[in-house]
Amino acid sequence: MKPVNLFRVSVLVIPFVIVSLPGLPQWLGRTIATSILLFSFTVGVFWYGLSPRTKMILPSGKFSQPQYDSLRPSIERNIRVLVVLFGVFIFYYLTFPFSMDLARL
Repeated sequence: MKPVNLFRVSVLVIPFVIVSLPGLPQWLGRTIATSILLFSFTVGVFWYGLSPRTKMILPSGKFSQPQYDSLRPSIERNIRVLVVLFGVFIFYYLTFPFSMDLARL
């Protein structure tokens, strides 16, 4: 199994399994599942923004037309910067406070 598919399966299946475990208290299962989903969402946003394999401008998009050839690298760089800034926003306002609350538990 590819590492990306293994990551997707673990993010989608493991929280459901943890919440469904019969011997685990419900509050603890939900906390663990929320932690997994929130941390993996933050990692996914940064992965998408920083991965050089990711195409920000799809072939069917307006900016893939030939008249935008000279502007395409700067447009793609600006989109990447926006995605990374969104990841920083998510980390600062959601992930970091949540991890501080978890550390106090």
